[in-house]
Amino acid sequence: MANLPVERLAPFTPPFHFTACDYFGPIVVKVGRNKTTKHYGVIFTCLNTRAVHLEVAVDCSTMEFLQVLRRFFAIRGHPKLIQSDNGTQFVGAQRKLREMVKGWEKDELKEFCAERQVTWKFITPLAPHQNGCAESLVKSCKHALKKAIGEQRLTPFELHTYLQEVANLVNERPIGRLPNDPDDGTYICPNDILLGRASSRVPQGPFRPSKNPKERVEFVQRIVDAFWKSWIRDVFPLLVPRRKWNTDREM
Repeated sequence: MANLPVERLAPFTPPFHFTACDYFGPIVVKVGRNKTTKHYGVIFTCLNTRAVHLEVAVDCSTMEFLQVLRRFFAIRGHPKLIQSDNGTQFVGAQRKLREMVKGWEKDELKEFCAERQVTWKFITPLAPHQNGCAESLVKSCKHALKKAIGEQRLTPFELHTYLQEVANLVNERPIGRLPNDPDDGTYICPNDILLGRASSRVPQGPFRPSKNPKERVEFVQRIVDAFWKSWIRDVFPLLVPRRKWNTDREM
């Protein structure tokens, strides 16, 4: 068993700084009274915080994936690295992005790269375990979606709503060990770094009002620092041991 990649062991980085993505589905949706079609889910997961972001894709074409990518960038920002398998839509997306900037002037290209450059990393062909972070969370998302909608046929907008709620539910799951000491506090989850709290529900007051912006900035920074300290204490030790594969099995 090889060492974990450095992208998995990078604390104090923004959420989705190192990202893995994958397609799942198809999911049958209704587009008319007696007409159905197939849509696909696209999962983006942070390799460090294991946070999840879900999007809907109408098909598996390259141009559709570029639209999904733009929505992800608009909400989560531009990651430093995206890791994916060798699906045709991903390979095509990388080629399209290169063609979009191929004829630009050098100064424009430098400006584009400085603001938006994303390294795209393809895993080894026929080695899905290398993208296991996304594959394992696809299972969790599909299980939650199946429990929520069962055999119902949703419209595209209803599917998008359910995927967002599924993403929030998955982001409430604990990561790392569960603390057994009251002094350790509660468990940490991806929502702690995304929302500043474990649940999407509005936290109960009272809150001390502050008119000084500097104090609010320090307050937010303390939340972020507290998350990463808990991550180093509860999650990082579980990533260090190297577990060997002693038996042959299908991935």
